[in-house]
Amino acid sequence: MKKTKREKQFIQIHVTFPSKVIAMSLARSLVKEGLVACAQISEGITSIYKWDRRIEEETEVLLALKTAKVNYKLIEEKIISCHPYDTPEVISFKLGDGSQRYYDWLENQLRVEV
Repeated sequence: MKKTKREKQFIQIHVTFPSKVIAMSLARSLVKEGLVACAQISEGITSIYKWDRRIEEETEVLLALKTAKVNYKLIEEKIISCHPYDTPEVISFKLGDGSQRYYDWLENQLRVEV
């Protein structure tokens, strides 16, 4: 199936944080700067992972950011510069099928042409 131009333009970035306060601060800044159109924060997720050869279990906050793919590197740099973890989770997913009205809104919120 051929992908549309829209599917290649928009992404969602996931980042976990140890607290809602840190996630909200970054989210507000990125929205204000026009780097992301929307930021959603999900509290109370449990992450289980291996770190320094030990199994760790932490309650974290998940920050989901909707943006244009062209903004990814700048957003990643901003996340890394303020994140308290040594190796924060910063991953992105291409957005596929979705409401045309939503995609139009998303595009209009961003400071760059997509």
